[in-house]
Amino acid sequence: MALRKEDPTSNVYRSQLGNNAGSLVNGLPGREARPSRGRRRAMGSAVQDLEPHKLDNELRFGNIKFVDFLTSLEDKCPEIGEKKDRIIDAGEELVASHNVLPGFFAAPDNAIGLLFAASLHNEALDTAGKSAKRTERETSLASNFARTLFGQYSETHPLEGVKKASGLEPKERVKLFQKYQNRELSERLHTWLTTSDEMKKTREELQIADGEESHFETMVLSIGYPTHTERFGKSSTASPGIEEYVKNLYARGRAFMAEQRSSPDDILPRAWVSIIDGKNYLCMPEPLARIILEPETMGYEDEGDEKSIILSLIQHEFAHTQGNIQPVDTVDTSKESYFGLIIEEWRAEVVSGYSKELSYSDIYDAVRDVEKFHGISINELMVSLPEGGANDKAEFYAMLAGQLGLVNTAMLTGLLPDKYADLQSPKSSRDIHQTLSSGGFRNEFILRMSDEEVESCLDRQREGGVSEDKMTKLRELITKVKSDLG
Repeated sequence: MALRKEDPTSNVYRSQLGNNAGSLVNGLPGREARPSRGRRRAMGSAVQDLEPHKLDNELRFGNIKFVDFLTSLEDKCPEIGEKKDRIIDAGEELVASHNVLPGFFAAPDNAIGLLFAASLHNEALDTAGKSAKRTERETSLASNFARTLFGQYSETHPLEGVKKASGLEPKERVKLFQKYQNRELSERLHTWLTTSDEMKKTREELQIADGEESHFETMVLSIGYPTHTERFGKSSTASPGIEEYVKNLYARGRAFMAEQRSSPDDILPRAWVSIIDGKNYLCMPEPLARIILEPETMGYEDEGDEKSIILSLIQHEFAHTQGNIQPVDTVDTSKESYFGLIIEEWRAEVVSGYSKELSYSDIYDAVRDVEKFHGISINELMVSLPEGGANDKAEFYAMLAGQLGLVNTAMLTGLLPDKYADLQSPKSSRDIHQTLSSGGFRNEFILRMSDEEVESCLDRQREGGVSEDKMTKLRELITKVKSDLG
């Protein structure tokens, strides 16, 4: 499939994408169109073992044709129907130019990522009425998105400059968890997560019935870190010797980080989820697990703010074990996923109520901008769907793009949270982050608003009681962005 001849920027864009390899597109033979939740968890990296075969002029994911995938989403996002032919052409161009390997097509969820890559690609090719700077920015954004999406499946355009949270191979990380695991506390915390009243609301928000949680392993690790809390042992009700106990765990925490080969800039999280060989491991340092299970021992017999934050944190991490909303394959864990992390983190926030002060403030800013400038509540969309939308990613993203637009949704999926960009990302993702962070996403969002959408935005702000002074500043911001970036 050749790039469209009539487009004057095709040669410029071609240089960033690589040499076009023609219309030959690799695919894979039939697989389930939508595996069950349990099946999705179990598939693991076995998808790489399937034998590929060639398909003429047809993109295929498992047993789903890309064209049929797009058609199935048209009712939720009419823009897909309007641009379907261009999206299919762009998809073929991207796959050919990146010489994408068959493994990419084994996972149906990768079709969502291709939809967004193709949407950005098409926008970059359309230069009508745009300044040279805008064209250059859109071309760079589309190219970096495609490189990030295909990089782990491309021999000609591999990912470069990848930062990793750990220098260990996946199986070695499991062994490290097991080395430091407190098995008795792990069993108690797992029971608490799946049966306690404190977790009931979280399960209800995710629309998960009791006993129907996706499988995960709970790892309470006998480690600690000074930044987790300063209150250990300070209360008169704390058990004797608790301060010394915590100090010893701090030493073990430093040893754990060294053995994990973490980045020198990294710190030990209060809790986290690692996906290794298709399994979810919910990890939490021992002192924090004890605050949940036996708060009086740690001197947390009250229901203060700090204890509430820790409870919200474990609810947040539990949500990560129950599905994943990233618009790419997250089952084959031999591949890292750098898309949709803002949305996946926000999904966990929605069901946990985690404190903004100790969470991802940049995620709050992005979600707030979506609501402010387009009147869309991602929260409401998430709580209306099973697993916060993770049970059917394609449906969630089609519904979001139906309100927000394909390009805006693609940009939101490509924007990494600051913490990931700093510690866990390839260069192409960091380049996207440089364009879209610190107000960049808001500005790109404003730039694409029609005059009608601008007036609707201003009307919503006025109806919401925003002062005239702030209204004037908002209008000035919109005018300046469109003038400077257009």
